[in-house]
Parts: sequence; structure tokens; C-alpha cells
Amino acid sequence: MASNTTGYEAFEQSVNSTRTSATLISPATDDGKIGLSAGQVTSTPTYNSSYQAGEPYTLTFLSGTQFKITDATGTDVSSDASSAGKFGNSTFEAQTFTFRGVEMTLNVNLSAADRVSEATADAALTNRSYQLSSTSDSVSTSRSAGNTSTANISSSTVGNTATDRTAFNNTFPTGGAILKFTSATDYDLFASPLTSSSKPVSSGTMTGSTANASGVNFNLSGTPAAGDQFIVESGTHQNENILNTLTAAIKALSTPVDGDLVATQKMKASLDSALGNITSGIAQASTARANGGARQLAANAQGTTNDLLKANNTIEQGTYVNADIIEATTRLTLQKTMLDASQQVFTMLSKLNLFSQL
Repeated sequence: MASNTTGYEAFEQSVNSTRTSATLISPATDDGKIGLSAGQVTSTPTYNSSYQAGEPYTLTFLSGTQFKITDATGTDVSSDASSAGKFGNSTFEAQTFTFRGVEMTLNVNLSAADRVSEATADAALTNRSYQLSSTSDSVSTSRSAGNTSTANISSSTVGNTATDRTAFNNTFPTGGAILKFTSATDYDLFASPLTSSSKPVSSGTMTGSTANASGVNFNLSGTPAAGDQFIVESGTHQNENILNTLTAAIKALSTPVDGDLVATQKMKASLDSALGNITSGIAQASTARANGGARQLAANAQGTTNDLLKANNTIEQGTYVNADIIEATTRLTLQKTMLDASQQVFTMLSKLNLFSQL
């Protein structure tokens, strides 16, 4: 058992229940007719084993009452949705369905004209599509002061392909990295800190102005020089700080929504996310408190054991410290006399044998 629980463990390591995203693909501009939440992870084992294995997904509306979900390979996996891809369009109320451990909330905001008939509803919703995936880890970069060129990294993001995400999860250094250019186009990615014995975890050649290393796409402005270095840090969405959760809830509650149906739905989705993360944060803090209680019980048990040992030592010590010297001396002398007599008898008996009598 660890000797203590840090504040980082108690408040920074609660599981983020909102670590997925739903990104509108088509139409290019959101007209508010469909509201699809980012989703909340309700079953971590299913999410880890099933959802992540098939992402990114594409959710496409086939009609005014049916959608289809395909995985990264284009396979139809709509049957894994609890609603089997069916939904209603007659109300603005939230409709929820679970897909591979993630609970999604769907709002259909059709106007009265769109709801006149099945055909008008189909025309309003058909071919809309969203990409469903885990929220990509954030990546930040900074330019080394010793760089000889003026090149800089304008943006850095984890790639959205399965190959990029696998490379990022398996090879990107968790403690930070250094992107070092060996020429104007060739580069290596090292785990930080960079030493003379460091070996690259990823290498490559730029494509245009983009360098891809360990699943991260780095977009550069300017031409780098050999020896240029960039410091790279990553942040995961796997965990959520309880204070960040409260900040998000306050921001959602502070956003004006009067008379705006879509804004109201977004606020509700934000609050649902915050409540999920607050529950997760409370569970993490409770675990930390339970660990503290377990350590206290262990300390109390050890204290009781120490008290028993101390009492036994006191009793044993008393047999020596509190002994009657005269009585002890007399008993010792008597025992010595008995021992001497026993030795003499043994010596005499050992001499008695057949040959000594002849």
C-alpha cells in the first residue's frame, strides 16, 4: 500500500466520462436541425474493447427516421446501437441511444414545415453525416531558442486515422518529446530529454509543409535548418480535473440561452457532461479517502502490535530487573551443586566395567 495519496491522484486522475466527440461532416454549416452530443462513456470496458477498435465511425442519416453507423473500414455496425439506428422526428426532446459503451443524445429540431410529411422530413435530414471518435489528445509545441532558422510549427494535431492513433498511443513519449531536423526535410522524434545516447522513436521526411511523427501531424511555416529542435508536449482527455469540470459547468450556465432551442440543448449536454465528470471526480476522491482510511487502520493495527510487544518486553525485563538477588544467588548455587554432583556420579559410573573388575 502506498504511504500517501497526493492531490494529483485524488483530483487530477478522475476518469473523464466525456472523452468522445461528434463532428459534423455534412452539411458544411450547422443549421441546427440535428443536435448530436459528443457522448458519454457509460461502460469503460466496452468502450476500450469495442468502440476504440472501430473508430472513427461515420453516422449518416438515411431518412427522417433512420441513420446508419459505419466503422473505419466502412462496415455497417448500426446493429450495435441500442436503437438500431431508428429515431423519431416529431419532438424536440432528447433521444438517447448507446453505441459500444458510449451514450449519445440526439435532438431533432425540424420546423413545422419540415414535419408536414414523411417526404419533407426525409428531405430535411437525409445525407447529413457526423464523424464519431475518441477526442484526440492535445499536442502543444514550442520553438527552441537555439534554432538557426525562422521556421515554426503553426499547428500540431494527432492524426484522425486508425494508424495515426495507434502510432500515437504506442510510440509517442508520455513525458514529452523533441522534434529534431537533420536537414530541411528530414527529421527524428526523440523522447525528452534529448541526450547524446538518445535513439529516435520515429523518423520521417516532410510531405509539403507537414511532418508526421508518432501519429502527430506537425504543420510548419518556413523552412527548418539541420539541427533545429522543437519541444513537444501532449495532453490526454482520458482524465479530467474536478476544477476544470466545475469551470465548464459554470461556463455552460453563464451562456445566454433564452428563446434559443439549440443553445438550450447544448447547455443541457454540457451540464450532463459536467454531472458525469463530477460523479467520476467524487468516486476518485472517495477512493483516495478510502485509501487514507485503510492506511489509518493499518497504522492502528501496527500500533496495537507494538503495544503488545512492549508489554511482553516489560514482563520479560521484569523477571530480571525485579529479581531477588539473594534468592537468585542461592538457587544458582544449589543448581551448580546439583550439576557438580551429577557430573561426579556420571564419571564414577563410566569407570565401572567388566575389565576394571578383573
